[in-house]
Amino acid sequence: MGEGDMQFRQLVMNIQRGLAGGAKAGEVMRKGRLVVTPDSVRFLEADQTVFQAATPSVREVAPISMMGRPTGVFRIVFKSGKIYNFMDQSEGGAEKGQAFKTVKKKLGK
Repeated sequence: MGEGDMQFRQLVMNIQRGLAGGAKAGEVMRKGRLVVTPDSVRFLEADQTVFQAATPSVREVAPISMMGRPTGVFRIVFKSGKIYNFMDQSEGGAEKGQAFKTVKKKLGK
């Protein structure tokens, strides 16, 4: 997960720095779970809530592409202006893009 309105290249660089252990505060790639219910959107890390927002506060769910090609990253944009970017890594080795499709369908955005 990455927070903020980042271009794809910046997001990838932050992920690479995070994996190498050289990320700055706010740039760390977090491993966790995105939980979407009819009432809320939550991101959990080690069963601790990193962020939580009401489902109606979601403005958009969109894939991030580069040169017209899918990147495996999608974002959730909230009406407050907060933007969270997620790598689409579905549990159980599901087909590519499945997490994005599931979140988009559940949120209806």
